[in-house]
Amino acid sequence: MLQSLAFILYLLSALLVVMMLFQYYRGTVDLLSLRNLYLGGFIIFQSNNAARVLWHEYFGEYPVVNIPGTPTIFVMMALMYIIVFLVTYQSGFLVSKFAATRAKAYRTPNVASMLTIAVVFAVLGVVFRMIFTKLPIPLFPQVFHPVGAGLLFVAAAIAGGAWAPRLTNPVIGGVSAGVLLIALVPILGDFSRRDILGLAMAFIWGSYHAYWRHLGPMRAMMRLGAVGAAGFILLSAHTAIRGAFIDRDLSFTQVIELMRGANVSSGASDLASGQDSGAISMWIIETRPEQFPYDTYHTARMLLTHPIPRMIYPDKPTALALTVPKQAGSNEQKAEAFNVGPGIIGHIANDNPWLALVPYAVFFGLFLRLLDDLVKWNAANPFVLLPIGVGLGNIIALARGETGHFLFMGMLNMLGAYIAMQVFVRVATTFGFVLRYDDTHEHHEDPGEDAWAGDDHVENTEYADYGDDQRAA
Repeated sequence: MLQSLAFILYLLSALLVVMMLFQYYRGTVDLLSLRNLYLGGFIIFQSNNAARVLWHEYFGEYPVVNIPGTPTIFVMMALMYIIVFLVTYQSGFLVSKFAATRAKAYRTPNVASMLTIAVVFAVLGVVFRMIFTKLPIPLFPQVFHPVGAGLLFVAAAIAGGAWAPRLTNPVIGGVSAGVLLIALVPILGDFSRRDILGLAMAFIWGSYHAYWRHLGPMRAMMRLGAVGAAGFILLSAHTAIRGAFIDRDLSFTQVIELMRGANVSSGASDLASGQDSGAISMWIIETRPEQFPYDTYHTARMLLTHPIPRMIYPDKPTALALTVPKQAGSNEQKAEAFNVGPGIIGHIANDNPWLALVPYAVFFGLFLRLLDDLVKWNAANPFVLLPIGVGLGNIIALARGETGHFLFMGMLNMLGAYIAMQVFVRVATTFGFVLRYDDTHEHHEDPGEDAWAGDDHVENTEYADYGDDQRAA
């Protein structure tokens, strides 16, 4: 029975992948859409992890007694959630029209102007993360940590967009590589993996929208696969050594030394496993409401009250990721801050599935459709496009971890990056900095699969030909 349920979950994962590829080839949903990234997280952390747990009948530290009842409920909830999510996303109810009203013509600054912004943002991001978050001032860590991350991610996205079409240009390559190294300094020593994932995804986001998406499906996926593999190796090495970060402040060089000797295969296995989110979701289903009462709309309240300091709001919700290990008794001899990934289905089960499943699926369907449509209608405007790409680490993690927290952090990353780009242009212009544009680029009659002949062909084009169709209109 359990293996039959595991097969259903593996089949669900496969069907989602086929759907994403089919829609990409048809041109209805972009391959690197936020919806697809969210679904990728769901596949890794929910459907695949739960399937592996059921196939091997091993639940680890979160045992399930009601077999096959609880796994059956999990499968039904997962299927219903995905169906409602996809139907809502497809409908685009209200949000599609709203996104269309946000479209406006915009010329993309040239590569020199954009790389100038990248260098400034990378330096500011380091200052925010390594200095401002250490100051004993209330709210500084809560504000400058995610905003600093957003600046670092924007810098990485600009570097990717500048470098991808000009791989053989030593100046652009050197500046872009330098920006990435600067951005890595405050990130590599963090216990959390989301910032490294966010930085890698921002670089890929900029590269994809600047160049790769115009190469056609096969060439685009080859480049995505190559750069994605490099990012996965970096993330795997960080995963293998991140236990050394607990209660320790390591320098950048110390982290690099540890990563050089890291067991990459072990870290990769941990990442691919889904970190037991599926198993934990099933444990939460089984223990609610008999053993522990429903905490109705806990995730929504976590999101809305996140910026309020606990000293002002003592009854502020505690993260489910922290309470689950205590409830299960699995945090003995572990750090007080030890936390787990409850999974989106686990959050729904905790928040009262009768009241939360459909609203949460609808919310995420519309939220991600809004962002994807904003990307579509502003494909030539890096001051809208790039900030949306800075929260991708949190978007992928929504299906795994503390969903309300990750959603808030992702939105703060995006909003902070958007505001920072707008403010920078206005302040820099006041002091004499002028955004320059390259109007010598060619307009292509067909901006599709063969719009670009190769790297040499675009050597002197503008920074990023985001969406030739909008730009030429």
